[in-house]
Amino acid sequence: MAREYKDSGIEWIGRIPKEWKCAMFKHFYNNANVGESIDKIFCTDNNADLLFYTAGQKPIHTIYKDFPLWKYTNKNDLLLARNGTPYVYLPKQNAVYSDHIIRIDIKNNYNKRFIRYCIQQAISTLVVDTVSIPTWSISLWDKQIIPLPPLSEQQQIADFLDKKCGEIDALIALQEQMIAQLTDYKQSVINEAVTKGLDPNATLVPSGIDWIDVIPNGWRVCRIKDMVNLQSGTNLTTMDIADTGIYPVFGGNGLRGYYHQYSNDGDYILIGRQGALCGNINYANGKFWATEHAVVCYPKREFARKWFGELLRAMNLGQYSLSAAQPGLAVERIKNIEMPLPPLSEQHAIASYLDTKCSEIDTLIALKQQKIETLKDYKKSMIYECVTGKTDIL
Repeated sequence: MAREYKDSGIEWIGRIPKEWKCAMFKHFYNNANVGESIDKIFCTDNNADLLFYTAGQKPIHTIYKDFPLWKYTNKNDLLLARNGTPYVYLPKQNAVYSDHIIRIDIKNNYNKRFIRYCIQQAISTLVVDTVSIPTWSISLWDKQIIPLPPLSEQQQIADFLDKKCGEIDALIALQEQMIAQLTDYKQSVINEAVTKGLDPNATLVPSGIDWIDVIPNGWRVCRIKDMVNLQSGTNLTTMDIADTGIYPVFGGNGLRGYYHQYSNDGDYILIGRQGALCGNINYANGKFWATEHAVVCYPKREFARKWFGELLRAMNLGQYSLSAAQPGLAVERIKNIEMPLPPLSEQHAIASYLDTKCSEIDTLIALKQQKIETLKDYKKSMIYECVTGKTDIL
């Protein structure tokens, strides 16, 4: 017999089976509290240390030992992120959590895995209009309305989703692994081409360069300063940069926005000089503005731009930063780094080869990323259909 449905009265839920109910999230748990704020020096990536939830996508670990005993997670707990992405965690027992996390204990007459799937769907439908990091207070979580089937059906749906989501997650992980392999392969292709050339039969000789052992016979050795002048960009405040406009603004990590003026006109290579992307390489074309977080390479002689830019990338300039806490490149330091110099015709041949080869690899990576997005969309749709009773798994 076909299942009967009724209107839930809730926009994100839509129709639900006739025997189901809906209720506010606050009715499904007993108590709520937030975790402890600890210094970053106590955080580790050692799996042997205490598991620590911090509102990131995945938990980390900590060596901090002075958490109150009542702030260790138990079997009925869910953890809710208070900041950023509203993650809902199904924590392992005896884990701890930061002050960016809300801990709740689900009542015994509900299946916490089913409740987790529901509340994650409910909170994801909210649009938070803010220019800062979104905040998800307990009162906001409490107001979310979720569907409620009988307990036996909650358990069956949770079991089904655990199995199917596990299969989908495994497929996503496989695609991510292949993307990582393709990314590594792409970099190896670049490194081989810019340091060894394209002739596999070329005679290789000692380079005398500290970061590369051999180079093709006939290549020269020079310093970065022999090829380009290095100059930091010009300061712009965040208020100066717009989302749209005529002239692009480049920082250390690439395009940042637009400005109504430009400071450079031409085809240039930019080197990131601060932060996590210190040493990052970008290309700028036409009229643009470079901020103080980028170093602009002004040519002193003719060379193939793509060859030189990818050579700089292969040199891993970030390793020459002055500080580990807040990395920063010093122009005076990197300009004296030695580098291999092939003849101009060979530079252009390398650049052309890399354009073609890297484009092929990027196409494969894009296909893998598209598959990941398709799998994520399918997973989200499947969860929605199940927790709202639109797909009958009984």
